[in-house]
Amino acid sequence: MASWSDRLVEASFKAAPEGYVFQSPNPWLFARPHYYLVNDAQKAVIGEFIRKRARFGMVSGIVGVVGVLTLATVPLVFFGQYFGPFSTWLLAMAFLVPMMIVPHIYYMRLLRPIIKDLPTTDRRFTMSVQLTAMPKWALYTGIICGLLVVFAAMMASYELMSEGRLAGRWISQVFGITAGVLLAGFSVYGVVLKKKPGKTELGQRTKPLAR
Repeated sequence: MASWSDRLVEASFKAAPEGYVFQSPNPWLFARPHYYLVNDAQKAVIGEFIRKRARFGMVSGIVGVVGVLTLATVPLVFFGQYFGPFSTWLLAMAFLVPMMIVPHIYYMRLLRPIIKDLPTTDRRFTMSVQLTAMPKWALYTGIICGLLVVFAAMMASYELMSEGRLAGRWISQVFGITAGVLLAGFSVYGVVLKKKPGKTELGQRTKPLAR
C-alpha cells in the first residue's frame, strides 16, 4: 500500500500524451498554481522534492501546533498581568505564520532549478485530488488550527471592543477570522472528499495515455 507521501506525489501529476502535467504551487502561496509538462525522469526528481516537503511539513506542522497551543495558554495563565487575549493572539500568530510559510519556501527553492526551463501547458486539474491524498491527521489538524485561529481572533476582538480600541484594529481581526475559516473549511472539504467513493484512485491518473 502506498504511503501518504507517495499518494501526494501521484496527486501532483496527471497523464498527458507528452508525458505528465505537473501542478506546481505558485510562489505566492495562495495564487493560482502553475502547470508544466514533464517526462518520467523529471517526474521522479520532482517526486523526491514532494516527499521532502511532506516530511518537512509534517515536522513543521507538529512544532507549529504545539508552539501555538503553548503560546496561546502559558502567557495568559502565568503572565496574565502582562498579556491579554489580543497580545497573546499576536504572539501565537507570529509563531504560526512562519511555520506555515517556511515549508512552502523550502519546496519552491527545490523546484526552481528544474521548473525554470520546463514548458508550460494549458491543461488543468483541480486540487481536490491532492486533498484526497493528504492523511486524515493532517486534515483534522488543519480543522483544529483553523478553529483555534478563529477563537483567538474573536477573543482578541472582544478584548479590543471592551476597551474601545476595536475601531483602529478591526482589519487584523477580520483577517485572522477569515484565515481561520478558510483553513478549517479547506480541511473539512478534504475530509468530505476522502469519504466519497472513487476519489482516491490516483494510480489511474498517472498512467501514460496510449499514443
